[in-house]
Amino acid sequence: KNFHLLIFVSNWQMQRFIERYQIPWSRCIVMLNAIDPIEDHEKPSGPLRLAYWSTPHRGLNILVPVFDALHKDFPDIHLDVFSSYKLYGWEHRDAEYEKIFDYCRKHPGITYHGTQENSVVREHLKKTHIMAYPSTWMETSCICLIEAMSAGVIPVVSNLGALPETGARWKTMYQYMEDPNEHEKIFYMYLRETIVNYEDKKMWIKSMQSYANVFFNRNLRKREWLVLLTNHIVTGK
Repeated sequence: KNFHLLIFVSNWQMQRFIERYQIPWSRCIVMLNAIDPIEDHEKPSGPLRLAYWSTPHRGLNILVPVFDALHKDFPDIHLDVFSSYKLYGWEHRDAEYEKIFDYCRKHPGITYHGTQENSVVREHLKKTHIMAYPSTWMETSCICLIEAMSAGVIPVVSNLGALPETGARWKTMYQYMEDPNEHEKIFYMYLRETIVNYEDKKMWIKSMQSYANVFFNRNLRKREWLVLLTNHIVTGK
């Protein structure tokens, strides 16, 4: 009652709040997240590069052992990990994941980058082929997934939270499992399949990029916000 309108970044998020707090639908609206589209580029030929760029609690503990197993079968693949709570200024929370970070540092097939500026990550995505994201966190939208699609990086993600809505059909998606061991098994299967059949999946990369660059375009979102705010200023509703 203290707000004119409640704005959410996905329909999944909005509907959960409506159901939980009995908020009238008429008091809510969805305004999607947005990015600046990543520039056109050609992926490098040669071994596939995988990447994870998010805070560690979103599934890094699932990814690292799965990648380790896959690296034994595909020794040329490489994983780049951009992950640390420094992203939020919570460096003290990294202590819980230091063993995973250290394992990444020592692994011959992994490069651990910690937290980097978004401009650095975006540039790196231009030479990345697969997003390895076994999400264990209920994302309300997921800007990382949007960036992956815009960069032509094929996402391999769980179907937890708003990931199905955000990624539409432009991803390799699997059933989330609460048990970490079961999650590792199903993620391994889908990530392996994507590595083996990457060349076949390349056929829908351009369409995926177009989808992300249109529906999550920052300029489009700016116009939507201006319409929304102007309407509320004029009508007082």
